[in-house]
Amino acid sequence: LLNGLDLVSHFLGIAEAQPTLRRFGLLFFDAALAAGRRDLARNLIVARLLRGDLRERVELDLSNPWHGDGEPQEWLTRFNRYFTQHDLEPLGLADDDTLPPFDRLTCDSPISSVEGPLVSIIVTAFNPDRGLLTSIRSLLTQTYRNIEILLIDDASDNADAIRWIEECARLDDRIRLLRQPENRGTYVARNTALSVAQGEFVTGQDADDWSHPRRIEKQVLRLIDNPESVANQSFALVITPSLCFAALGRNAFAVNTSSLLFRREASVKRVGFFDAVRKSADNEFVLRIQAAFGRPVDHLPSMPLALRRRAENSLSRADFRPGWRHPARTIYRRAYSHWHEKIRTGSTNAYVANESPDRQFPAPMEYAPHRSISLRSTYDVVLVGDWVRHGGPQNSMLEEIQALLAAGMQVAVCDMEPFRFMSAKEPAAYYSPI
Repeated sequence: LLNGLDLVSHFLGIAEAQPTLRRFGLLFFDAALAAGRRDLARNLIVARLLRGDLRERVELDLSNPWHGDGEPQEWLTRFNRYFTQHDLEPLGLADDDTLPPFDRLTCDSPISSVEGPLVSIIVTAFNPDRGLLTSIRSLLTQTYRNIEILLIDDASDNADAIRWIEECARLDDRIRLLRQPENRGTYVARNTALSVAQGEFVTGQDADDWSHPRRIEKQVLRLIDNPESVANQSFALVITPSLCFAALGRNAFAVNTSSLLFRREASVKRVGFFDAVRKSADNEFVLRIQAAFGRPVDHLPSMPLALRRRAENSLSRADFRPGWRHPARTIYRRAYSHWHEKIRTGSTNAYVANESPDRQFPAPMEYAPHRSISLRSTYDVVLVGDWVRHGGPQNSMLEEIQALLAAGMQVAVCDMEPFRFMSAKEPAAYYSPI
């Protein structure tokens, strides 16, 4: 990384290098900040390699008062442009320097001033920290009045975490605490909440994120104004606990997956529940709704209605790197894409039952909700190959597997990703069951 940044610094003054520097300017800036090269980060701005919204973003990071010598109020005024340009109330910071800036966020707005149908908000938590308090408080200060918060403890086993959960449950009588008997992942926990939800609409929130007071109001009114729409999502700024955007290869503005707001009765009757796996089921659920109802999930205009906390120890962080995603993610997506295509053509239904032992499509073994999985200790043959792609080698291995199984042998398959194909870009959709 350091040698690469030295090369970037060298090429700043060379005209022929400018197109490449402009193309990857944001990546170079984030890498410079990560390496502590604030001098190079400033030079990238001075060289006008970053413009418009990107320039505003990097200048905010460079002047962040918790990472440099910026003035907090001046920084906050500039940061609030992301909200005020969309007529959203600006953010403030509580006067408590003992907390990370993310957990000091405040926003003055008319609490519980908007009426409407009941909305069930699902929040799942496993061994949470103080971030859960920040998340729940942001829901309790919504302008939308009629909400129930279903807080699901996914069998937390840490005493401090349990205290945070119980403290949150005492904050308001609109909060209902449910406890899972064993830890089986956030989507099984969401299904528990979905099975008891009373709201006409259902949405979610991650246990350490923060929602703007207008989030529920904006999404509900959008769904009411569009009766043909079954569900919608909003956008979020993705930011660190110290309110920095910089992260190698990651977007600072993205669809807030957990913000999915859907009509409970229509959705549960047609598509049922979340897939009972440990990862990626939120995207699968969204795409299944689209396949079943034959229309895309609606997205609100590009305004930030939440802040997503970028945590180093999140469940999904290890699965993504710049230019790479874990093969299991791609395999899982291929499997459900094959099923979704059958839903679109009407050759199968889209319903996933709660607590059903039968799967509609296969999933990687590490995604299983139970942590202990019984595996064979020995196999007659193990086929190692690239199972994400499709071509001659895969067809040949499938034929060999069929022959081995017919001969009564025990066969295992191991996916080995070729380095030359590593990319965050999805190849063409394909799934071939073994």
